[in-house]
Amino acid sequence: MGRVTTEGNVSGGKYATAVVGAAEETTKAREKSIGDKDALYSHDEEHLPTSVPSEDLPQHNYRLDDRGLRNIEYVFLFVMILALVTIVVTLVLVFGLQTGADTIIYLPRNSPVKRDPNSASQQYASDWLGKLANRQNLPAWRQHQLFALAAIYYALDGPNWLHGVGHTWLNESRSECLWFSSLYGRFEGGSYIEHSYQNTSNVVLSVCNDAGKYQTLDLRSVFDGTHVADFPNEIALLTSLKSIFLEGAGGFKEPFQSMLKPTILHLAGSLEALSLQNSMVHGEIPSLIQKLTNLGVLDLSHNKLGQSIPPLIRRLTNLEVLDLSHNKLEQRIPPLIGKLTNLEVLDLSHNHLGQAISSGIGLLTNLKYLKLGNNSFVGQLPSQLGLLTALKTLDVTSNLLTGQIPLEITTLQSEHSLEVFLADGNQFE
Repeated sequence: MGRVTTEGNVSGGKYATAVVGAAEETTKAREKSIGDKDALYSHDEEHLPTSVPSEDLPQHNYRLDDRGLRNIEYVFLFVMILALVTIVVTLVLVFGLQTGADTIIYLPRNSPVKRDPNSASQQYASDWLGKLANRQNLPAWRQHQLFALAAIYYALDGPNWLHGVGHTWLNESRSECLWFSSLYGRFEGGSYIEHSYQNTSNVVLSVCNDAGKYQTLDLRSVFDGTHVADFPNEIALLTSLKSIFLEGAGGFKEPFQSMLKPTILHLAGSLEALSLQNSMVHGEIPSLIQKLTNLGVLDLSHNKLGQSIPPLIRRLTNLEVLDLSHNKLEQRIPPLIGKLTNLEVLDLSHNHLGQAISSGIGLLTNLKYLKLGNNSFVGQLPSQLGLLTALKTLDVTSNLLTGQIPLEITTLQSEHSLEVFLADGNQFE
């Protein structure tokens, strides 16, 4: 055991001596390094202002100058601004907290309806929509529908609609499909009386489709005829509309062409009936009307439309009712009007139309009512009118027609369905 211990002590002594030697070498190297640094700082000191204490020199390379501090401040400020913008954008996306007419609603990108901060009707509509308790739970199309209906209401002076029907609009207690429509009731004794009905779903579907989307905008007989308004372009948000009845409005500031494009034309794929009767619509009937190819009813009567009937109206081959009476239309009836073979009602009375009556009317074999009175038509009645075997009423009063009444027309009276033939105020033999 002793031998082992002695050898262990000898080995340990050698190891300790080696460690001490290594430590001394390390110390010498460190002192040399420090000496080199001191020499370096002593060299730098010669080039520094005398006011700088020499004991501070080793810290000089680690101290930020004023420019560095300013850069950090700018970065910090930028980060704070970015964070604030992020918070605001998040609030807008989540809660719809915007300003002006875009407070609540985000309009579809493909819609012709634009956000107008100067539009009072849009602002009122946004404010009303923002107060709906369940707005956040409504799908986007439903919010667009409600926004559009509210904007239409305010644009067309809804609070002053006749017979007190305005109070049924913007009524949160009932579906918008049950807001006022003349389909729901009648006017009697200066008041509006709703029809009694038991099957609510049938009534809803008369205005909305199965999905609850508006398909009939019916505002007949509610205007007092004095309010001149901007045409409510928000109608274009009701993308499932089939029928528009805005009759008796006091007038629209825009000419008919501006109403068509882009608002009404945006609905060309679905629109089947358009009536702006007695609404002081002015301007001309543009050729763009041809794009409403699904129209079955076009009633622009009792307005101030001028110039000629566009020849391209012949492309509205689904028309069953065309009423352009009581306007200021001039020139002649388009010769290709005979293309409108589905027409049952053609009323061009009380205009300034002239020249001869187009024989092409004889091709309208489904026609039941033909009214051409109070114009300036000349020449003879075309015998082709005798081909209209479904005709019930023919009115050509107060024109400049001459000659004899064709036998074919008198045959319609005796052998077919013609019940009313009015021809006074002409120069027939």
